[in-house]
This record gives sequence, structure tokens and C-alpha cells, in this order.
Amino acid sequence: RQAFEKMQKYGNANSIHYGWAMKNLCETADESRALMESMKHNSVMPDVAHFTQLIYKLLSDGDLVAAQHVYGIEMPAAGIEPNDRTINTMARAEELAAMGRTIKLTNMLKQHGKDAARQEFEEMQKSGDANAIDFGWAMKELCETSDDKRALMESMKQNGVLPEVGNFTILINKLLYEGDVVAAQHVYDVDMPAAGVKPNDITINTVARAEELASKG
Repeated sequence: RQAFEKMQKYGNANSIHYGWAMKNLCETADESRALMESMKHNSVMPDVAHFTQLIYKLLSDGDLVAAQHVYGIEMPAAGIEPNDRTINTMARAEELAAMGRTIKLTNMLKQHGKDAARQEFEEMQKSGDANAIDFGWAMKELCETSDDKRALMESMKQNGVLPEVGNFTILINKLLYEGDVVAAQHVYDVDMPAAGVKPNDITINTVARAEELASKG
């Protein structure tokens, strides 16, 4: 960072140097934005690579709305056309944002405990950012019992997020560890078809091991 700041000071930092700094020295999207502003002050105009890096960082921070704003508003306003990398990054926007939110929640859990992570997840629900992957994480990490997991799946529906196969599989697995083979089988045979959700290999293998998992629980 010190060497890069020296390059900026003497006007030696070009577009490529700023791109490197955004990728390697900026930890947050706010820092990436600040560096792009610094570029302009130093008469180096951001190009498509810088905007793409900012979009990626925003998605990694879990901020899908801000990333879409950069893509749909800020880039056209700056006269910047997206390239293949930008387009591919936006095509993976939901996936990258979910991964970013999961990392954020996991770090919160490790550093500050369940109460802090739960509060962060509740904020995600309120803002409408939480998707099925985020709810799956919360089911695994924040719920103690199958009743807790069922309640969270109901909360999903209330928030307009339909449970996916991963959510049902987590519930089935917990029911089996609680020794409730009948309830787990009911989720598999009745609840999943009623929701239009088909089991995947993990679900099928979990149910195939029902007696074994129930005995462990």
C-alpha cells in the first residue's frame, strides 16, 4: 500500500496499477469506490475492468442491489460498455451475492457468536436479501431443533422465498438425528412433493440411511 501511494503521489500509477490495488489492497466495496474516486482525482479514468472489479466486490459483500446499480446506471453514465467478464459476473450475481452473505454470516458467527449472527440474518430477512441458500445456512447454524428449522422454513414462505431441496434435506437430516424416522419420511413422501420439490442425490442418500442416522441421534 505504501509503495502504491508513492506511485499515486508522483503520478506514476496508471489504470493497470489501480486495478491491481483494487483487487489486492481493498477489502470492501467502499474502499474500491474510494480508490476509483482517487483515480479520477489523479486524471486516470476508470475503465471496464475497474467497474467489473467493483461489481464483483459488491456481490462478494452480498449487495446485489448496489452491484446492479453499478451495471445498469453507473457504467452507462460513464460511457463504459460491459465486456464478457462483466456480463458473466452479473450472470452469477445471485450466486456470488449469496456466497458473500454466507461468508459474512459465518465470520459473524465465529467472531461474535450466535446472537450476533442471528441478528445479522434477521436484518437480511427484513431487507429482503435472504434467499434459499441464506436460509439453508441459518437452518444449519442457528437452529437447534427440527421445530426451529420448520419455523424458519415457514418464515421463508412469509418472505416470499420458496424452500428448495437443500432446505428440505437439512430438515430431514435433523429429524433423523432426533430419532423421528416417521416425520422425516413424511417430509420426503408428502411435504416435498406438495411443494413441487424433487429430491437430489443427497436427499435420497440421507433417507436411505434413515435407520442408521436415527440410531446415531
